[in-house]
Amino acid sequence: MYRNGSKVGSTTAPTTSYTDSGLAANTSYSYTVAAKDGAGNISALSSVLAAVTTAGATGCPGLTEWAGAQPNSCWSPSLGYIQYKGKKYQAKDAFCMQGYCVPDASGTYGACGWTLVGACQ
Repeated sequence: MYRNGSKVGSTTAPTTSYTDSGLAANTSYSYTVAAKDGAGNISALSSVLAAVTTAGATGCPGLTEWAGAQPNSCWSPSLGYIQYKGKKYQAKDAFCMQGYCVPDASGTYGACGWTLVGACQ
């Protein structure tokens, strides 16, 4: 199994699947495979299979996922920081409680109540 041109693993018969690990969130990868017969002959690489990882499920441990207007976020220390789409945000003012103030600024009025702190690990 090759990821982006580098060998990352192998399997032995009768296994016909491979699970890759250590991948970054929101990242594109290209995979190819080569087969080996009983005599040890190795085939040419297969056609490329393109894959994209998702945002991931780990998020920012201990932080609430933003789900719209959260009135306590601005005043509750435990909600002063939230996570949204794999990134960490800090409540910066009272506008963070408004549903139209989307943390990543994708809403009509931008991120008005939130400041990007960094990516979740």
